[in-house]
Amino acid sequence: FGTTQLGGSNTVGTITISGDRNQIGAYQNGSGNTISVAAITGDSNNIGFTQVGNTNLNGTVISGDSNEVGMLQVGSANGIDLNVDGDFNGGALGFTAGSDAASMLLPAGVVGQFGSDNSFTMDVFGNNNVFAAAQLGSDNVITGKQDSTGFGAGNQVAVVQVGDANTAGFSQVGSGNNAAISQ
Repeated sequence: FGTTQLGGSNTVGTITISGDRNQIGAYQNGSGNTISVAAITGDSNNIGFTQVGNTNLNGTVISGDSNEVGMLQVGSANGIDLNVDGDFNGGALGFTAGSDAASMLLPAGVVGQFGSDNSFTMDVFGNNNVFAAAQLGSDNVITGKQDSTGFGAGNQVAVVQVGDANTAGFSQVGSGNNAAISQ
């Protein structure tokens, strides 16, 4: 576990970690950035937070084993709200080669926001779900859900938003769903 803060009025709230072999890193450079109550439970999770700019907000809860998620916020007033409950989610397994999600050329398990006032909200339930997103611009919104609870295989999604005021919503329930969204 490690935290680096440069600038002023940056906050890393209570980060509760329970389990074994979890890796958590937080980097903030700017003013008024917040990583709010982040709970990490389970084993072998690898979670990274980076905030560069001002007044970015990240609220993340991870429960389960072997989840890999990286979150990068560059700009101002960007928000990430991520809830993961299960095993091997995010980038742990990578995208299936040749799939729609892989065609977006994003690194699995990474959510990147570059600009201002972007919003990413996602709930992930079950195991083996892979996701990635890139928001390049301002006032973009992504709202999504992946639920493979009770199914053997997971789901895959990659979303790229270039420009301003794009909105994407998706819901993947079941197993083996694969989607790419480009705006």
